[in-house]
Amino acid sequence: MESIKTARCRPSGFFKKHRTIREIIITVFILAVVYFAFMAILMLALGTTTPLCAVTSDSMRHNDNSWKTYFLDRGYDPSNFPFQSGFERGDLLVVRGCNAKDIAIGDVIVFQVPGRQELTHRVVEKLEVDNQLIFRTKGDANPGADPIPVKPEWIKGRVIFAIPKIGYISLWLQGK
Repeated sequence: MESIKTARCRPSGFFKKHRTIREIIITVFILAVVYFAFMAILMLALGTTTPLCAVTSDSMRHNDNSWKTYFLDRGYDPSNFPFQSGFERGDLLVVRGCNAKDIAIGDVIVFQVPGRQELTHRVVEKLEVDNQLIFRTKGDANPGADPIPVKPEWIKGRVIFAIPKIGYISLWLQGK
């Protein structure tokens, strides 16, 4: 009886003959468990379903300080805004969930309009329309504000940190 139990614990058939494949499968499984556990911890700690976000465009790329003109022309001092040097495609952003009431002009937010891809843009206007808070956003490198106002329920969170170039791994895995 004991030999039957022992035989079930040993690799058999295909995996017995192909030890390397078995080790690769086990390694991939362990990495997947670690990745999903890490993401779950980040989601809980940062209070968002999107704690990490790879930048997919150059809409927030700064070649100079011309992005500040948009705000200066509207009476805002952008010198205290976060991400003074912007970020570019391939950067990995760390996102923290937030209450829409706490978002200020100049904050960089991650949001998703239904049916469209996720965007990361700077808040340029905060309005209350029909007792509902809405936001106008703009990519720093874009000439004008986004045409669709952002509703609070579309906001994934506020960007708190950027790690240069690490997001290329995510973009590669997504085929972007």
